[in-house]
Amino acid sequence: DDGNLTPKDGCAASCNVENRWTCLGVTGSLSTCLPTCGDGFRLASEACDDGNVVNGDGCGDNCRVELGWTCSGLPGASSNCTAVGLCGNGIRTSEEACDDGNLISGDGCSSTCVLEAGWECRVNRTSTSVCQPQCGDGRRTPTEGCDDGNNISGDGCSASCVIEPNYQCSGSLVLTSTCRQVAMCGNGVRSTS
Repeated sequence: DDGNLTPKDGCAASCNVENRWTCLGVTGSLSTCLPTCGDGFRLASEACDDGNVVNGDGCGDNCRVELGWTCSGLPGASSNCTAVGLCGNGIRTSEEACDDGNLISGDGCSSTCVLEAGWECRVNRTSTSVCQPQCGDGRRTPTEGCDDGNNISGDGCSASCVIEPNYQCSGSLVLTSTCRQVAMCGNGVRSTS
């Protein structure tokens, strides 16, 4: 009993709980009725209802639109939620080249969600960009020991951009590394130098 005979407020005139509503109360007091969140049927005070109570998909477990999302749909129907371009929220949208969940440049995805030179980013299952250096492109990044512009091991800079044993590589960041073999006594290889 919610204290009125108004229909479609969760408690029918017959004092029965209406379909798609949940009513709570203590015997002897008025009931409080709220739309059932997560049933895919947006009612009254729900800003959205996408048919589940999972956070991170635009419509939260409380049927409120989450930050960085917009939801649409008519009352009485399921909501459709889409991410909006909010750089740094970890959700890549069509207007962003990448979004790694931060506003730090130099990690592959810039503070303005632009892909940085020498990096490649892939989207994981939660829509967050995972960036790593693009080994072999001739642009050494801070996480690469070297980058000689190829993915061939045995030339001083390995296919995974690691300086190989008995080699020394030079070249500053964002430039192509130059590697040369260094003479090492005791390694079982005769050197001319």
